Order: sequence, then structure tokens, then C-alpha cells
Amino acid sequence: MEKIKKTTIKDIAESAGVSIATVSHVINKSRYVKHNTADRVLKIIKEKNYDIRQYKGSLKHRGAANRSIGVIINDNSNPLLAAITKYIEQYAAEEGYNIILCNSDRNPEKDVENINILIKRKIVGFIICSSSEDIQYYENINKFDMPAVLIERKIGGLDRDIVWGDRYNAAKEIVDYLASLGHRKIAFMHKDTSFHNSKLRLQGFLEGLKKNNIDFEEDLVFHGGGFWPQDGYIEIQKIFNSDDRPTAIIAFNDLLALGIIRAIQDRNLNVPDDFSIIGFDNLFFSDYIYPRLTTVTFKKKDIAYNAVKMLIERINGKKGKAEELLLPLRLIIRESTAKPAKKRY
Repeated sequence: MEKIKKTTIKDIAESAGVSIATVSHVINKSRYVKHNTADRVLKIIKEKNYDIRQYKGSLKHRGAANRSIGVIINDNSNPLLAAITKYIEQYAAEEGYNIILCNSDRNPEKDVENINILIKRKIVGFIICSSSEDIQYYENINKFDMPAVLIERKIGGLDRDIVWGDRYNAAKEIVDYLASLGHRKIAFMHKDTSFHNSKLRLQGFLEGLKKNNIDFEEDLVFHGGGFWPQDGYIEIQKIFNSDDRPTAIIAFNDLLALGIIRAIQDRNLNVPDDFSIIGFDNLFFSDYIYPRLTTVTFKKKDIAYNAVKMLIERINGKKGKAEELLLPLRLIIRESTAKPAKKRY
């Protein structure tokens, strides 16, 4: 006899054309959902004879009455963090949890404020991409013994699980790739060196130079500026004004690379003939700009999934030493990189 497939909350979401989180909000009345959307979800629930008591019952069986997770990110305008947050909400909903999202605008004092607000709201755990790695801003997580998972951060004195991408080996792979094309003069637009993962990326870059017998030139490593296209546009002017220009530029992220490419084109120069450009994060636009951007993919879904999984395990009583999950990153080769031209400018 053929086994009848049991309807799941995921089936409801797919039929309604909404996220699992939205279905969860409709069932639990945990967040406002537009009336027409909620009506559509409820109609499909009825059509499929889905018993919402089995969903609510499973939540009760799993644990705490409060099913809210606090998610604190340092910049909600950053497309990378926005994507990760979206997946965190999706995976949390699949496990019966809601998220309360807070933005800190890269201000650690706001991290303190957000943490205190969320603790008062009796959330059951935190997922944090912090604005600082100084423990003074996060002491209340220890004080109240809150389960927490850090994304892309390592805060000394905060013994919590960490999920991050392997930027050290990614940076080495970038240098290997550029060296294989024949580049010997490589600039690195490096930002925010206060964070541990940024330091590892710089170390990977330096190790890549050493491995490929490329001389380190201090004036080709840029530490100033910001994270946005306008910062890349401004920063590359220093290279334009140099008598000995690099043939390749590694940008801190895709947003910075976008500004760099625009500045090069505004000078009537060409990417990749005059400069090969590589970004980080594989943001949504990197495959649609001209030329398409060579970049390092950041496993947004994997980061989110593992952060939620590790946090729920801690909420449910998992003991033991905090773990660091390092996810491999992959170089995606597109049209913004090529062999250096024999004659330039």
C-alpha cells in the first residue's frame, strides 16, 4: 500500500507562495501578516486539512513557551547580512521559533542597548553579528547565562559558539589564482582590521604572496575608507596617482569592488585589461554588472542554518565547550579578471 504523505508546514508555505516564517506567524499570531496573505494561508490550511494543533503541539513538546530568538546585526543595510538574516528567519521558523531583529548601525553601544531590551523581552537565545569584539559590550550575555551564537566574530571572554567563513584560505586562493594568470603586483583594499576574521583575511593574502614568491609592497595594502561603492571609488584614486600601478586589485567586498570598477571606467580604462578586480561575498549584483565580477562566494544559507542549529542545541541543553564552525568559501571566476596586459596605459 502506498504511504500517504503527511502535509507539512513547508507544503503550506509552498502552496501559498510565502515563507515558512509567514505561515508560522499566521498560525501563532506572533507577527502582523497582511490580511489577504493570512486569508490565503488559512484557506490552503483548510483545503489540505492541515491540523494546526500538530504544529502548536510540536512547539509545546520541544520546550519553552517563549519561542523568540534575538538576532542582532551590525548593519541592516549590508546586503550580505540582510540575506543571512532572511535565512535565519526561515530556518528558525522551521523549528518553531520567531526572531526579533535588531540593527546596531555598527555602534557597540547600540549592541548593549539591544541585548538589554531583548533580555527583558525574555528571548531564549541570541544570534549576533556584533559591532565590536570587546567583551565590555557583551557582558550581560554572560551575566544572564544566555545561549548565543556569533556570526563572523570572536569576542574574547564570551565563550559561545561561532560560525564563520574561511576567509584566510579564500584570500590565499585569490592570490594563487592571480599569480597563475601572471600578476605580480597585487593591491589589497583591506578594511576594518579590528575584527579577527579581517585579520585572518590579511594573513591569508600575505601568505599567498609568500607562497607565490611575490614581494610584499606595503603601499599596495590599503587600510582606510569604508565598505561601500563610494569608498572604493575614492580609494582607487590613490592607485591612479601612483607611477607604479598594480595590475590586480582585491577588494574587501563586492560593494567596494563596484565603486572601483566604476572609477576605472570613468578614467576610460578597462577591466580586466588595465586592472583585474576581485571582490568578496558574491552579492546578488556581482553576476549582472559589466564586467561580471570575479568574487568569493559566501555561504549565506549555510551560515544561517548552522547558526540556528547550534543555538537551538544550546537552548535545548547541550553542554560542553563552545565550538567554532569554519565553512569553506569558493572562488567564482568571471570576466573581471584576466592575464595582465603586456602594454598598459
